[in-house]
Amino acid sequence: MNESMKMPGRQPTVLIVDDARLNLEILNQILSGEYRVVRACDGRQALDLVAIQPPDIILLDIVMPGLDGYQVCTLLKSDARTRDIPVIFVTGMDDGGSHEQGMAVGAAGFLTKPFRPAAVLSQVHIQLDLRRTKDLLASPNGENAESTSPASRMRGA
Repeated sequence: MNESMKMPGRQPTVLIVDDARLNLEILNQILSGEYRVVRACDGRQALDLVAIQPPDIILLDIVMPGLDGYQVCTLLKSDARTRDIPVIFVTGMDDGGSHEQGMAVGAAGFLTKPFRPAAVLSQVHIQLDLRRTKDLLASPNGENAESTSPASRMRGA
């Protein structure tokens, strides 16, 4: 589990990857109040940043020069160190084929341009909550959500 997700009061990190500066700025404005935001302008830079400090979630443009979003996601999902990072594709394409291809390479969701702030925040929040829950259930100490619930603590008392 990423350290920033374990520490209470610490903001989760969102990596935004888009070759359009305007999209980076818009998403940064939407997310920076609640999350630590890191930006990359292409797929290669994103992979380099993830190797240095894995984010908690990635918002990834599909159409970019060099490595496109599908290729970046495929590489992330094929690496044991990064496969559990949720990837939400950011796209101007709102067709079934793009969504199918994105899901096939491991996307957790999609956001379409132009961005709706409430939708962006909701998708990010939902995916981070899902990841926290999965991490709790897979905890190496055998802890899970039930063992830390008030009811289970009372049963053990």
